[in-house]
Amino acid sequence: MPFQESPKSENSKSSKDANKLASLLLASLSGLLLALAWMSPGTWLCAVAGWLFAFCLSASILKSEGSYLNGFVAGVLALGLAIRWLYHTISYFGGIGPFLSMLLMGIFTVLSALQFVLFVFFYRNLPPILRKTGMGLAIAWVCAEFIFPGLFPWFAGHTQIAFLPFAQIADIAGVQLISFMMFWVSEQLLSSSTRLKRLCAFSAFALFLIYGLGCIAYYSKLTGPLQAVAVIQANISIEDKHNVAMIQTNVKRYVELSKEVQKPGTLIIWPESVVTEAIYDKMQNASQSKTLSLLPEGNPFIVGALSFES
Repeated sequence: MPFQESPKSENSKSSKDANKLASLLLASLSGLLLALAWMSPGTWLCAVAGWLFAFCLSASILKSEGSYLNGFVAGVLALGLAIRWLYHTISYFGGIGPFLSMLLMGIFTVLSALQFVLFVFFYRNLPPILRKTGMGLAIAWVCAEFIFPGLFPWFAGHTQIAFLPFAQIADIAGVQLISFMMFWVSEQLLSSSTRLKRLCAFSAFALFLIYGLGCIAYYSKLTGPLQAVAVIQANISIEDKHNVAMIQTNVKRYVELSKEVQKPGTLIIWPESVVTEAIYDKMQNASQSKTLSLLPEGNPFIVGALSFES
């Protein structure tokens, strides 16, 4: 007699399939949220999207009981969208055709997304005693951030720059502490932890905010002369920037903009790509350089350039 699945078995399978789909959708949403955060750095949109990313990714991993696929999907979406500009950079600076540029960007995206897979690996292999603390996701995420050799060290904590009291705690243990708190709080909001575990997480978050506010208040009261700084950006196109015939014209544009902000004591900063002339490392005076001699007199300057030893 052929085997027939019972209604109970079919319902269980349907429930598992629905659970997998829901967790995958949460992973996809988390990747989109992190990409959105990195597209608007330093804003409140970035900070909110960063928290939602941590919450959705935590929900996805908890719901799927540590799905590698979910972690990978989140990573590919986050990085693929956030660094979409890399395609044009590879194509232009490498002088590579569209297909190969897209292929290289795809390879880079996939390799970078392995950080998210590593996060899931650490979570799945944490000792039970660490899982029981309610910090499992936070520990796993920070370990992945710390160990993975990312070309762009954009951590989850970097999304919180606009949330200044929270961002301030980076001076205690680096950006990883911010990332840790984001995932710790998210896990406690999602899991059926004891009141004590939740109290510990929320109390730690509150204490860190108090610390951050205290630091802001302290540094706001410091007295001393203010340093005026002017960062010059002429918005010259990449084509003109690398056109040899335009080099002197570009430099003159920076000189003109510098004169507009020139005031006694103002520190003027130029991007590293403006001065294309190699500078002698023992040079004592800017007048000895064809390009640096054009700088307005009477102000301190920071410029980037290649240098050579005699």
